[in-house]
Amino acid sequence: MPSLPLLPPDVSLSRPPANSASRLSRQRLTVGIVHGIRLGSTLVQRTFNGRPYIGTVSSFRHPWFKISYTDGDAEDLDGSQLAAHLVYSTDDFYDQSRFFYDFSVVHPASIPQWRSAMSDFCTMHGLRLPSPWFQGAVALRRGISSNAFQCKSELTALQTQLNRFVASSRAPRTWRNLRNPGLRVLWFFATRRVPLPPSAEEAALLLTYFATTRDNTGAVSTALNALTALCELNGWRSDIYHARLTLAPVDAMRRLHRTQTKKSEGLRTDHVASILDAYVFTTAASTWSLAIGTAIGIGFKLLLRYDDLRRCRWDDGFCDVFPLHIRFYLDGRKNNQYRGNMLDIAIPSDPKLRGVYHACLIAKRTFKTGFVLPSISAHGGVDTNRYMDYSDFVKFLRSALRHIGLPDDEVRRYAGQSMRSGGATAAAMSGLSPAEICHLAGVKDVDWLSYYNRNHLSSRLRASRAVGL
Repeated sequence: MPSLPLLPPDVSLSRPPANSASRLSRQRLTVGIVHGIRLGSTLVQRTFNGRPYIGTVSSFRHPWFKISYTDGDAEDLDGSQLAAHLVYSTDDFYDQSRFFYDFSVVHPASIPQWRSAMSDFCTMHGLRLPSPWFQGAVALRRGISSNAFQCKSELTALQTQLNRFVASSRAPRTWRNLRNPGLRVLWFFATRRVPLPPSAEEAALLLTYFATTRDNTGAVSTALNALTALCELNGWRSDIYHARLTLAPVDAMRRLHRTQTKKSEGLRTDHVASILDAYVFTTAASTWSLAIGTAIGIGFKLLLRYDDLRRCRWDDGFCDVFPLHIRFYLDGRKNNQYRGNMLDIAIPSDPKLRGVYHACLIAKRTFKTGFVLPSISAHGGVDTNRYMDYSDFVKFLRSALRHIGLPDDEVRRYAGQSMRSGGATAAAMSGLSPAEICHLAGVKDVDWLSYYNRNHLSSRLRASRAVGL
């Protein structure tokens, strides 16, 4: 086996190639509306040394807006810095020409007057928003009888508690993922003066607009998902948006941009054993190799998705060591009903075998506290106070597979899901019941196993030969 690499794979983000689109984005623009900002006329108010100054957004060169002040001074601000100082009105909020889709440069929710106008629009239509979308939730008051509650304070207290329940009714990441699509949907209807909830045809026109301007499946399908979630949250009918008329733009985009989706390969037991030998149990092991090798082993052993693995910690109370097993506790999972679930890694039944249990013992003694999947710098520094992001983890996983001898064309078939699918496959092939596998994976539907179980090639060939010919 080749020696352990001295440094981890390069996890720095590479710059995209300079194509025509990126060159265009670096041009200085002086006219038109850019990210909702009308160049040459949009005003900015800034305070310096206690004195207010008025300026005008004169030009834009990604990602900087140039502000020219009346006294002759100028400065460059990015979108997040500019948003808090814009002179923005309710008319600007309802102006169709100010509507924009890409929130990456200027997020409209960071503009105070935009947030206020959106709040008024939602209140006018009795719309409740999830609290992660804004600081606090817009309460639904329309249709509540004034005589239904003893006093105003009781109503306020109940609505506050209801907002907490709304925030926890779905996984927090789900609400965060739907935030931008949901705000786009509401802003689109506000600028078109469409009353809420929209009709099926009005929803179809919204999706048609996104399909025409964005020309991709994701923009259309996420907008539909956000609209459906808002309707369910506010007690409005959502089934009308699943008719052929509303789904036409979604289906058209899927047909136009259809591609073959290939599932990532699942890790095999021998892969994980080799990674542990090379990254953990060797005398040349370093702290970064111990961290990544143990994390891969834990993810495989406990059938963890990346989001679960990044939550695992070495701290006492999050990781407890027992003579026959090591127990991890998660502060939350994608399905809230599994919060606090006990995840146990048993000591191998063969006393001569060194496995994930022994790797965890070494890592627990070494790190003591912090994330199981820590941030690792390009120089091998380990920061257990921060967890590794997904793209870097995939790079480390593929580097480990390449290190144990897998060819490059095969390594590219593995991704973050490979631990979970590989562990489920190994458990199924060892005869563990589907119910036990689903409980270990933290899911309720036994049909989940049919998607994650990756029968190895030998099993698929044996099934093919059983048919004959």
